[in-house]
Amino acid sequence: MIKKALHVLKWKMYGLKSIFVKFSKIKIKDGLVLNLETKNSHEIHRAQTFYSKEPEMIDWLNNLALVNKGDDFVLYDIGANIGIYSLYAALIHNSAIIYAFEPESTNFASLCTNIVSNKITNIIPFQLAFTETDKFDLLNVGIVSSGAGAASIEGEYYGMPNKLLQGVYCTSLNNIYENDFFRKPNFTKIDVDGHESTILNNASKILTDKNLKGLMIEFEYSSQIEMDTFITKICDYGFNLILKSDWIEERKENNIKTRNFMFERNKLYY
Repeated sequence: MIKKALHVLKWKMYGLKSIFVKFSKIKIKDGLVLNLETKNSHEIHRAQTFYSKEPEMIDWLNNLALVNKGDDFVLYDIGANIGIYSLYAALIHNSAIIYAFEPESTNFASLCTNIVSNKITNIIPFQLAFTETDKFDLLNVGIVSSGAGAASIEGEYYGMPNKLLQGVYCTSLNNIYENDFFRKPNFTKIDVDGHESTILNNASKILTDKNLKGLMIEFEYSSQIEMDTFITKICDYGFNLILKSDWIEERKENNIKTRNFMFERNKLYY
């Protein structure tokens, strides 16, 4: 009960702060500052936990130039949300090109606002969802609030009642890869709250391209076998598992666990 009460209090404080702090400044390396729109509690939470929520993600982004042997790489950010990791990568890697893919409308609007407020020119945002095929579909949005990330193509978001059914266009990674409009990725981040396997089912062209040097995938699994199958699938494309995040999120109601998995084409120790 106490833990639950403290959780509720924390989010009330986030909401209160968002009334007065419409933009938060996050100090990053070399004197750079990331300006993040924080007009609600979810965005305040993302700003305040930027370094603590997924520290391995920050380390991965910091080292992309090292793995690539230069800043002139292409990053696909699939499930960009309001863009915090795309923005960070763009600021510290000036010559990189980042494609930020985010289907949910409030997140996408904040993503674009954040790009403009940071005067960033090397992020290209796309309001797209990824599945196995090209199709129009409905995005089930459980919380209509930027930064929340509570949306799903395949039915309600973890059983959460829909607040909005949003029309969205879906495509596959293979279709993006074959489209000459897009530059081929050197790195890909996937964070789509449970749809990773669906996306990876039609991603063989990207995964077999030797120019793809690294992956960061937030993967959901319900058993050790499911996790091992996922790791084997990625490694069969010529990757090495470099890291599993220390943090593990658990949904006890359906025995689902979530964590980040880092892969590299060639193993490299930092």
